[in-house]
Amino acid sequence: LLADRVPNPANDGTPLPVTLGHPGPERDPEGAVDEPRINLFLYQVVENCFLKNQEIPGHGHPAGYGYPPLSLDLHYLLTVFGSTASGSFFDETPAHQLLGSAMRALHDHAIVTDSLVTTQPRAGRLILDPALRDEYESIKITLRPLGLEDLSNIWTALELSYRLSVAYEVSVVQIESARPRRHPRPV
Repeated sequence: LLADRVPNPANDGTPLPVTLGHPGPERDPEGAVDEPRINLFLYQVVENCFLKNQEIPGHGHPAGYGYPPLSLDLHYLLTVFGSTASGSFFDETPAHQLLGSAMRALHDHAIVTDSLVTTQPRAGRLILDPALRDEYESIKITLRPLGLEDLSNIWTALELSYRLSVAYEVSVVQIESARPRRHPRPV
C-alpha cells in the first residue's frame, strides 16, 4: 500500500523503497545524506482479547468445535528517511514530506479490503496478501499516538538515535489453527 500510494520525493520515476525490519543503520558520522525511504518495524504483537476464543462464523461444520484462530494486533513503527546536506546541517524536508504522504495513504485506506488494487505501473494487482484475503474480519490500520517516553523507550531499545516516526496498529490479523476440528459423536 505504501509503495504504491506514496510518491518518491525525488520525482525521478523510481519507486519509493519501503523496507521491513530494524530501522537502522545510524546516519554516517561523516555527513552522508539519507536517500528517501519508508521503514516499517514490527515492535509488538498482542493477542486480540476480543476475539481470543471466538470461532470464525461460517467456518467448519456447525456441530464441530475445535480451535479458534489466533487473532493478533500488530504494532508497527513507521519511520521515514530522507535528508539533504545544507552546509553543516541536514535538511530533513524530504522525510517530513514522506511522513505526511505515508500518513495520508494509511488514513485514506484505513480498512484494507480484498478489492484494494495497485495504481502504479502493473496496476490492478491486489494489495492484500493472498493469505489475508476472504477473511471474516477486515484489517484495520489505526494511528496510535505514542508519548515521548514510549518513543524514547523504543529507540533506546533499538540502540539508535531518534528518527522521525509514528506508530500504527494493524488489527485484526487471524491465523487459523492447523489442529483438526473435533466433532461430537452422535447420541
